[in-house]
Amino acid sequence: MSPKPARVLVCDDERFVLEVVLAALEAGGYEAVGFEDPRAALSAFQAAPQGFDLAIIDRRLPHQDGLGVVAALRAQRPDLPVIVASGARSHGESWPPFAGPAPSVLDKPFRPSALLAAVANALGRTT
Repeated sequence: MSPKPARVLVCDDERFVLEVVLAALEAGGYEAVGFEDPRAALSAFQAAPQGFDLAIIDRRLPHQDGLGVVAALRAQRPDLPVIVASGARSHGESWPPFAGPAPSVLDKPFRPSALLAAVANALGRTT
């Protein structure tokens, strides 16, 4: 029997980007759950924090900044692996400290292969 696929929470307010990420993850053998609204993503996570193995969060989101979403996720699960997808990261930007290990960063735009490699790395798997 093969192991259960990792379940990935994805939050990106751009529908096209969200759909591409979800499709790439599913093609890579992951179970992906997507949200355009960070409030919905946090609500789903808070309902079942152990139900997710990884979160991929867009850096810039409406209603709540992506780093605020990461902080809220880590407040419940400090061990949760997180990837922050950023299309607007400045090199001098400082991020607040988070519970648990520092999130990985995946610069946009990215190829599906780079996404899958980042996911495997965050989950401690080899590609």
